[in-house]
Amino acid sequence: MTVVNGHADAFVYDLPFCSLFLASTGAEKLIHLNDPIVSEPLGFAIRKGNPEFVAWLNRFLVQIKRDGRYETIYDRWINRVDWKDELR
Repeated sequence: MTVVNGHADAFVYDLPFCSLFLASTGAEKLIHLNDPIVSEPLGFAIRKGNPEFVAWLNRFLVQIKRDGRYETIYDRWINRVDWKDELR
């Protein structure tokens, strides 16, 4: 809100937060730079000792990227924010 209120020039935060904030609060006062400034390697935390699950998870990620579901999920939850109206 500091940027929206004119007390700061910019802020840097995670893409999902920035997208949602822009859509719900400051679309007329902010410019959203969609290209990442930095990249952070993120991952899943899973229980040790289950190599079958690790293999399944890796295959799943490869498959959803290959068949287009990853882009669909990314678009739904990151590029669009119409889902926020469903929250209560």
